[in-house]
Amino acid sequence: MNKLLNEKANAYFLGNHLEFITFNIYLNKPIDKANLSGLKIRVTPIYRSMVEALGGTAITSPPAEVYTLMERGTVDGFGWPTAGIFDYSWQKVTKYRVEPAFYSAALHTLVNLNVWNKLGADQKKVLEEAMAEAETKNAARVKLNDEERKRQDEAGVKAIQLSGAEAKKWSDTAKEAGWAVVMKTSPEHGAKLKDLLTKK
Repeated sequence: MNKLLNEKANAYFLGNHLEFITFNIYLNKPIDKANLSGLKIRVTPIYRSMVEALGGTAITSPPAEVYTLMERGTVDGFGWPTAGIFDYSWQKVTKYRVEPAFYSAALHTLVNLNVWNKLGADQKKVLEEAMAEAETKNAARVKLNDEERKRQDEAGVKAIQLSGAEAKKWSDTAKEAGWAVVMKTSPEHGAKLKDLLTKK
């Protein structure tokens, strides 16, 4: 990762300051299968390919427009992190959350490579130790996902729990569609990234 960031972005990868926040698809119409056919879903590039692979129509918009789009029925749902819909009061215009969740947000802390190379060893050590401390707190994010699900339940956002083959199809489609975009974007590096990021 660092080698690629050095070469492609002139950046040094310091670490992940946020990890383990999952994503869900939120709907105003119930589904009982891993199928979004006939539904318009507000997306970001992160999960556009998943929505389309499941038959949904992907609609791009800024987050600030989601409330109005849902309220007016312009879209039937949206994708968003498990933790976060209350920040925009979207629970007021949302009826369902589809489970299982998919993906895991990872927000990186990057340093301009030129600046990083000018730092002394002691300065680099301070930054690396601070990042290591921040990363140790990431595991608590798993608990935050569960707390947010409970909060959504209490606000009237019902969980649609896909199970068995449908749950597997939902999760597998998310993974396969996501990696297909990576491979198409970067055939040279995609396979290596997949190997590095999906090792157990």
